[in-house]
Amino acid sequence: MGGHRGRRRAVALVVALTALVATGAAANAAPTSGPTVWFFTGDATFGQVGPGDQAARLDPNPLHCEKGEDDCNLQGIAFAAGRLWVADATNGLRAIDPSTGRAVNRPNDGRYSSNPVPFDGRLWFTTVTRVESVHPPDTAASPPSVSLPGAFTEDVAASRHVLWVAGSGDGRTVGAAVGWYDPRTGTRRTARLPATGEVAPLVAPMDDTTAYVVTSPTGPDDTAPPSELFRVAIPASGSPQVSDLGPLSFGPGGIVAVDGHLWLNDVNASRLVELDPRGVPTGQVALGVGGDGQLVGAAGQLWYVGSARRGHDSLVVVDPRTGSITRTVPITLPGSEEVYLFTVIPGGH
Repeated sequence: MGGHRGRRRAVALVVALTALVATGAAANAAPTSGPTVWFFTGDATFGQVGPGDQAARLDPNPLHCEKGEDDCNLQGIAFAAGRLWVADATNGLRAIDPSTGRAVNRPNDGRYSSNPVPFDGRLWFTTVTRVESVHPPDTAASPPSVSLPGAFTEDVAASRHVLWVAGSGDGRTVGAAVGWYDPRTGTRRTARLPATGEVAPLVAPMDDTTAYVVTSPTGPDDTAPPSELFRVAIPASGSPQVSDLGPLSFGPGGIVAVDGHLWLNDVNASRLVELDPRGVPTGQVALGVGGDGQLVGAAGQLWYVGSARRGHDSLVVVDPRTGSITRTVPITLPGSEEVYLFTVIPGGH
């Protein structure tokens, strides 16, 4: 099996018999609406954490992957058009009905090797040379696509109206680049970063005109320089502006922009780090699990899944306005499995 890295809803019925009973029921009430987290492991174990769940619920194998075999190669998961879409580089773009947890399409030729990003009614996937798009429920790529002249395409993220793409250059003469695509007008812009060498870029849009990019060297740890942070401003008209905000003092895993601030997980420590728009650290959140997990921004919250030890992951939800942990949910997995990727479905779906 290739790849990367029961619902219990407590509904409080408040009957106004006495103030004590009413107070106790309200204190024990669990939310019954809100976002739901869906995840999968490298061994194709799927699961979810609903808004009222106190522990993750597993659906071991909705895609009928053979455990321990290379018949599935899961690469990403996202929610679009009422379905969960799982990128399987071996069996195609698979659809799962989140209400039943069951696959609703068959293996197909829509094979993509990246995490899908929902935007403008489509799913977007990075390839080496371009970003392709799929219009669900179709599974085949169709126009438009986005490329970075002279650079690879390695990461993609979306603001409200714009798709952002980041990629590295040839490692010698051409530096990393950031692409900007507005499907309303078909406008495409490119900004060059002063980052050469072999780097892995991550992009986090702040809004439709500003994004932050982290470039991390991919060379040996003992010789690689620190990761670098850039701010990229690409207005609809005028020249792009790139600001080098300097090296980071920690190893970044993921980057999310929320409410004017940046949040990154420190892969070498059990924490999230908050940066202001200048890239200056302003706070941190102790996670209680490993810092080399997955970080997602959704529904105005920070969602993080990390591992305390093999087979024992946790979902940690953080309020970015206060920097406080609002929820921690254990994810107990078979054997030594770990959550590879997850997505957050908005409430009401």
